[in-house]
Order: sequence, then structure tokens, then C-alpha cells
Amino acid sequence: MNYDQVIAFIAEKKKWNRQATEEVVKKLLAMNWGLIDIYIGFRSNFQCEYCDRKFLDRPDDYKLWEKDHIARRAVDDADNPENMALSCLICNTKLKNRWLPDKWPQERSERIDVIRLKLNEMRQQVSKQLADIRALVNTPASS
Repeated sequence: MNYDQVIAFIAEKKKWNRQATEEVVKKLLAMNWGLIDIYIGFRSNFQCEYCDRKFLDRPDDYKLWEKDHIARRAVDDADNPENMALSCLICNTKLKNRWLPDKWPQERSERIDVIRLKLNEMRQQVSKQLADIRALVNTPASS
């Protein structure tokens, strides 16, 4: 993904003219953003592609921004932006971690859907564990 491709993508997505788009991209680059980060940020509307956490709403959310390799890095062309998802730390590291499905769909959007579904299942399991822990710590011990 090169500079001109990123500019064209953002201009089309945001309906901005090229000059305005270049100004935004140049300012982000000057703030030490990488070209891939700019691209995946705009592609995902600056939110986690798995749980929809909005990264530009609060400093705490912004600091959770990570790039997830949808398929493991060992895969050929793993650093292709189409193999990356904008993810929060919780989804990427604490939930998905090294999980991969037995079979991947071909399309990127379908892969994201498969991951979202799995992470929702994982969240439900954690929620049940949390309910058990709350009940345990909020119940007085018998003497």
C-alpha cells in the first residue's frame, strides 16, 4: 500500500478532494502515524473491527489501539493491510490471542465476521465466570 493508494482510498471513503486528503495524511504522518495505521484507521472508521470500540473518543480507548494480523504472521504476505484488522488490546491480545478457525473464508469481511462471532462467544464465557466470581466474593463465608 503506497501513499497514492492511501490518499485515493481516503478521498473516496470520506468524499474529500485530493488536496484536503493529502493535508490530513501529511499531518498524521508528522504526528508519527504510519501509512498503514492511517489506512486501517480510516478503513475501520477508527474503531475496533471486532467489538466496535471507538479509538478517538477517549485517551484510554486510543491507547488500546493495536493492529491484529488476521492470519498469523507466518503466513505469506502477512503484513499486507488486507491481513490486518484494527483491534483493541482486549480483543487482540486478551481474547483472540493465537486463536484461528479451522477453516478461513476467502473474503476479508467474512474473516472479520468469523472472529467477531468467536470473540462474542469468548466474552459470554468470561461473563459467566465473572458472575460466578461476583457471587462467590459477595457471599459471606459460613462459620
